[in-house]
Amino acid sequence: LARTTDLLDEQRQKVDALRTALRRAPTDHPALTARLHEVRAQLLELNEALRGSEAKEQIGELGPPTPSSRLSVGMRGLGTTYGPTELHRRAIVAGRSELEPLRAEVRRMAEQVVPELASTVRATGAPPVEGVPSGG
Repeated sequence: LARTTDLLDEQRQKVDALRTALRRAPTDHPALTARLHEVRAQLLELNEALRGSEAKEQIGELGPPTPSSRLSVGMRGLGTTYGPTELHRRAIVAGRSELEPLRAEVRRMAEQVVPELASTVRATGAPPVEGVPSGG
């Protein structure tokens, strides 16, 4: 889970940097700006699916279970003297199964979508973004 959330956070930062770079391009590119906005929204949705709503968490409202919350429940069972219960075991199984498609989507974003966007942004004459290869 940690590797997936770290990779997701990296992609969010890269897209934000690409948006900034595109604003500094010599000409406007409304379609590309819209695509970057769309990808950023998709990354935020993935974040919410993995971790839950940050807004709800701030006010103490519970949202639906997420892979993160399920795995957290399961891990708590390892820290008790009684050992993991059936509830803990089921939470881990559910968390893992829910995590897999999200992990695959985060990987796809990191390996295909964001590098493709970086290449497209670079082709506009925008300044390079440190840490974001422009493909090629």
